[in-house]
Amino acid sequence: MKPTISIIIPVYNRASLVIRTLDSIAAQTLQPDRIIVVDNNSSDGSYDAVKRWMDAYSGTARCTLLTERKPGAAAARNKGLREADSEIVAFFDSDDTMRPDFVRHIINSFDSETDTDILCWKALEHLRDGSTRFKKFNRHADFEFHIFHSFLYTLGFAGRRSLITAAGGWDESLSTWDDWELGIRILLAQPNIKIATITMVDIYLQEESITGTSYHSRGKQSELAIDHAEADVADSSHPDRERLLRLLLLRRAILAGLYRKEGFTADARRLITDVMAKATDVKTRIICRLSYMHTAIGLRGAAHYARLV
Repeated sequence: MKPTISIIIPVYNRASLVIRTLDSIAAQTLQPDRIIVVDNNSSDGSYDAVKRWMDAYSGTARCTLLTERKPGAAAARNKGLREADSEIVAFFDSDDTMRPDFVRHIINSFDSETDTDILCWKALEHLRDGSTRFKKFNRHADFEFHIFHSFLYTLGFAGRRSLITAAGGWDESLSTWDDWELGIRILLAQPNIKIATITMVDIYLQEESITGTSYHSRGKQSELAIDHAEADVADSSHPDRERLLRLLLLRRAILAGLYRKEGFTADARRLITDVMAKATDVKTRIICRLSYMHTAIGLRGAAHYARLV
C-alpha cells in the first residue's frame, strides 16, 4: 500500500493569495490524502476564503480547517502536525504553489525507497521585479550546507510524520529561522535523506519575505535560533558534534558581519565578541574573525571558510 500524505498550511492574512496555493493542490495529478489549513488569527477574511474553497473542492483529499490562537506560524504548523494522521507530511506556505506532480513524486519516492525518511527538492523563487532564480541547492544531504544555506526550509522537504514529531516539531518560541532550527534537530537524528533534482515548488517572495539588508531587524530572533541550535547539538550524541558546534560559531560570526555591513557596529561588536569568547581554540577564532571581516566589507561566500573548521 502506498504511503499517505498530509499537506499542512498555516495562513495569516493571505485571503488574496491562499486560494492560489490551494488551487495548486487541486491541480495535482495525484491528490494528497489530507489538506490541513490552520488559520492563525487572520483579520482579512482568510478563514472564510479557505472555507469557501474547501466547500467547493471536488477532489478526493479530506479537508480540515483549524484555528490556532497562539501567534506564529510555528504554532499553527504544530497544530496541523498534531492533527495529521498520515505517514508523510509536507508543510507549505500560503502564498506559494506546488508543481502538478508534487504529491505524486513524493508518494512515489517514499514508496519506491521505503527506508527514506526525508525527501528534498529544488525550488524556483519569483522575485517582486518579475525575475526568477533557483533557491540554493545541493545534491548531497550535507549538515554543513544546511547550517549555512538551510536546505530543510519550510516547503523544501517532506518527511515521515513520526520523525518530525520525535524531533519535537516546530519551536514555537522562534519567529524566524524556525525551519532552519527544526532542520538541525532532524539532521541530528541522522535520517536517510533522498534528494530530488527536479523543481517541485514555486516560491513567490513577498515584501516581508525578502531579508535583503534587514538581517539586523530580525537579529535577536536569528541569534535565538542559533542559541537553540547550539543547545540541540550540545545535548546530542552526534558523531560530529564538536565540529557542528564550531560551524554554528562560524554562522554566528557571519551574522555579526552582516550587522557590521548594515552599519550596526555596536551589535556587530557584541556578537563577534561573544563568538571569540565561545571559541575554544585559536584556529576557530581566526576563521571566525576572517569570516566576520569578509562579510562586513560586503563580500559574499564567507560560508566557504567552513571547510577550514
